[in-house]
Amino acid sequence: MKYVQNIKRIMGDNMKNRGFTLVELLGVMALITLILLIAFPLITDSIRNHEGELNEMEAYIIEQSTKLFLDDYSDEYVKEKGAIYCIPLTTLRDKGYLKDVNSSNIINEKTVKVSVKKDFDYDIVDNDKCSENIP
Repeated sequence: MKYVQNIKRIMGDNMKNRGFTLVELLGVMALITLILLIAFPLITDSIRNHEGELNEMEAYIIEQSTKLFLDDYSDEYVKEKGAIYCIPLTTLRDKGYLKDVNSSNIINEKTVKVSVKKDFDYDIVDNDKCSENIP
């Protein structure tokens, strides 16, 4: 209580009627602007980094789904050296192997290109950039 009384004594009785001045409001707005200018690039960089991680995770999910699909349809997709199989993501989705990928434009536009060397190699390519080579 003494602290408040000391402030009233120093400031005078005008403290009751006094609000924020325009200069004080502009100063606060300038500080907020400065903080936003510093924080905004950091936030956008963080979002971009996490988007990259999501894309890597989606690619992993697609690869694992393709492996399961190839295991189940091993009579159609024979593991013969030199073979190239094109499996559209829409096929994986429609057969129930691919449920967790959020980007519908990826599913409609991409194909998993499966190349057989020693083992299966997986690449996600555009639909028009995959041509099958079945020996």
